[in-house]
Amino acid sequence: MRRFGDGLVLFAAVLGALSCGGGTFFVSTGGNGVSFLSVSGTVSIVQLTLVNDGQVTVVTVLNDGTAQTLNFCGNVVQQFPSGAFVTITFVQNGSCNNLVGVR
Repeated sequence: MRRFGDGLVLFAAVLGALSCGGGTFFVSTGGNGVSFLSVSGTVSIVQLTLVNDGQVTVVTVLNDGTAQTLNFCGNVVQQFPSGAFVTITFVQNGSCNNLVGVR
């Protein structure tokens, strides 16, 4: 049953990645079955906005001519230097993603 659950999580993550416009996505499962997603690209646009009285950082990255926009919970603008090639690791969390790391 655990394999079915892991497969379902992977399928949902890949489907979500494809619906977001492509990009280079990697999925890995950490402890407690948490799925971490990674996307790589050049930081194009970073914008801090308010959604339902909470801060959301909107980041657009470019990879092989494809633009991908991701929403991260909170003010993490400083993590995304404009024009830098980055690999972003995050966990999906409803309307905004929880940022794990940027390198």
